[in-house]
Amino acid sequence: MIVAVLLVNHKNGKLALKCEYTQKGKAKAVPGNKWNQSVKAWEYPMERTIVDQLLEEFGTNLRVSKEVKGYVTRAEQRKVKRVELKNMEDTELSVPFADKLRNYQRVGANFLHKTKRAILADDMGTGKTLQAITACEETGSDRILVVCPASLKWNWFDEIAKWTDSNATLVAGTKAKRVKTIEEFTGKYLIINYEALRLHPELADMKWGAIVFDEAHKLKNRKAKQTKAAKKLKSDYMFLLTGTPMLNRADELWSLLNSLYPKEYSSYWRFVDRYCQVYHNGFGKEVVSGTKKQQELLRQEIAPLMIRRTKKDVLAELPDKVQVRHVVELSGEQKKIYKQMEKDAFVKLSESDVVAAPVVIAQLTRLRQIAVSPELLSHDITQSAKFDELMDIIQENKGEHKIAVFSQFRQGIELFGKRLDEAGINWVSVTGTVSEEDRRENTRKFQEDPNTRIMLATIEAAGLGLTWTSADIAVFLDKHWTPAINQQAEDRLHRMGQKNAVTIINLVAKDTVEERIENMLAKKSRDFDSIINNQLTPEDIREIFKG
Repeated sequence: MIVAVLLVNHKNGKLALKCEYTQKGKAKAVPGNKWNQSVKAWEYPMERTIVDQLLEEFGTNLRVSKEVKGYVTRAEQRKVKRVELKNMEDTELSVPFADKLRNYQRVGANFLHKTKRAILADDMGTGKTLQAITACEETGSDRILVVCPASLKWNWFDEIAKWTDSNATLVAGTKAKRVKTIEEFTGKYLIINYEALRLHPELADMKWGAIVFDEAHKLKNRKAKQTKAAKKLKSDYMFLLTGTPMLNRADELWSLLNSLYPKEYSSYWRFVDRYCQVYHNGFGKEVVSGTKKQQELLRQEIAPLMIRRTKKDVLAELPDKVQVRHVVELSGEQKKIYKQMEKDAFVKLSESDVVAAPVVIAQLTRLRQIAVSPELLSHDITQSAKFDELMDIIQENKGEHKIAVFSQFRQGIELFGKRLDEAGINWVSVTGTVSEEDRRENTRKFQEDPNTRIMLATIEAAGLGLTWTSADIAVFLDKHWTPAINQQAEDRLHRMGQKNAVTIINLVAKDTVEERIENMLAKKSRDFDSIINNQLTPEDIREIFKG
């Protein structure tokens, strides 16, 4: 005869014992008990020892639900995971490049690998990509899917090639080309962007050994198509990478947790009822805002599944400067204008056997201006893929990092300043038209005012004599022909007084002269100035302008 039932109170995550009044003494005999009048049950901490003691008191008269057993098991597993973290620095890694990892990166890679489904929320510039690649290699999986923003696909491709011997394939181009790439994929890593992911449901029919979601906060909207597509993917291992794990509201965090553990976090409303301010309007429920029981949320739900280190936490181990390439794809009218101008430039430059440097520079400069924004050449087109990417970077790091933005083009700086104004973001600038007195004042404000988070500067104007060590992220909309001049701009941040590692983000327009010049420089190991001053051959012209 059953006289008591042990359930889970989903509102607070505790054990709930419902029993007859005559069994009150047995209920109170178990430590940690507390009567909850609203549910008319005795409540206890979610621990296996509690379950065992209740079974000892009630014997066969107690029915323990399957849900309780699952919750208790997961709670115990999570405790184990956090204990293991302390010793992960000493855990052996099998990857050939293990000795190249810093201690904290070793811990992070091991945490991902051992936990199997987890969040890596380290600060920008700490090497989340390398840690994820290491964890993926440690899994021994022969088929790995990487989902990331379009601008980071080539960065992932480069990093995989740098650290491993594994083959990586990019999903890009028209839909027909993307489908063919997926169907014929035989390598180890397949890299796709979030926007394309939702257009390829066939990926959900494939078995993945591991899946990496980079910039995983893009999954915060549970109703978004890309989020729904992501949740259909199946894998043994899943790693979410993000520098902003605690989002604006706890309900956004649920989407990330649901991606990792869909069974445990199956109920959205159960989660928000516990951790969010919820308004019951008589017709349903509506999440208003905010987070409640934050410490419990952090301790019970997040901590076992996430590892986060800031730059300050691992400063002694950090490299002084990290270079990151964001490849940005032009679209719409901006792309049309660029392609036509590139075609015209190629025809003009192909007419001679040898082309003088000033002529080449003039044509290349016009193309690079279009790649920043068509408005730089007086086109009535406001589209700018680079401006969009830069704004995303700023918004993702809002409130955490100060950012310096560099460009050769003063007009580009001014145009982006208008976007910041529209977004209500405070900024200052240093350009050739800013007086020496104003430069000093703008520098002081950027260094000292916590609300002034963005410095916009032309590369040459920022070359010498300025200190912007309050910033630890620099973004180049475009770069100077001479690397030494770019280096001088970087040194405004990376100099004495800097307390953090500096992350340099280079925005490169895909399938443009910018990308091809980088490839040429890599092959010829020379400054571009030296290349053009030695005069470009027809083959060089074809490589730069036609790819």
